[in-house]
Amino acid sequence: MIGNTNGLHIRPATLFVQQALQFVSDIDVENVATAQHSDGKSVMGMLMLAAPKGTVLRLAITGEDCRSAMDS
Repeated sequence: MIGNTNGLHIRPATLFVQQALQFVSDIDVENVATAQHSDGKSVMGMLMLAAPKGTVLRLAITGEDCRSAMDS
C-alpha cells in the first residue's frame, strides 16, 4: 500500500525503477483498484498508475532472480 502522503510521484517512482533495473526478471506492477498494469522498469509507466496515498499495488515478478528482486 502506498503510504506516502503525496502518493507515487516522480521521486519514489524513480527510486523504484532504479532498484528494479538491477534485476533481469520482469516486474509487473498493478494498481489493484483500477486493474491498470505497468512495467516496473518504466518511470513513465509507474506514474501512469495514478497511485495516491492508500493505493494497493500488486507485484508480479518472474525470472531467474525473482526472489532477490522481491526481497529488494
